[in-house]
Amino acid sequence: MTSLGGPQAGPGEFGEGDVLYTDPHLRVVWSTADSSLLLNGELDVSNSDAVGTALAYARGGSDPLVVDTGGLRFVDLAGLRALLAPGPLGDPSVRLRNVPPYLRRLLDILGHPA
Repeated sequence: MTSLGGPQAGPGEFGEGDVLYTDPHLRVVWSTADSSLLLNGELDVSNSDAVGTALAYARGGSDPLVVDTGGLRFVDLAGLRALLAPGPLGDPSVRLRNVPPYLRRLLDILGHPA
């Protein structure tokens, strides 16, 4: 199941706690309270395209985007690419919050401090 704020919503127009994407392994929720995306579950090849779409869609607003990765239990290479491309971690308007130790280590190795 995929939902990106419904047909009438634009970037930054999601309600508090709106589900942007969900599947058996991952749930992506938008929070208007702090303009953040909350990722919970496993980010992998099966859902990385949807996460990339959600990130691009949410970045359309004027406020900085916070991606809360504290609920991620697993990230594979495709998931990591979704977080890194098209360069969101190099973009000062995007930042990660609550980065799990395993993901922080991967980002450090790749030269992308979290």
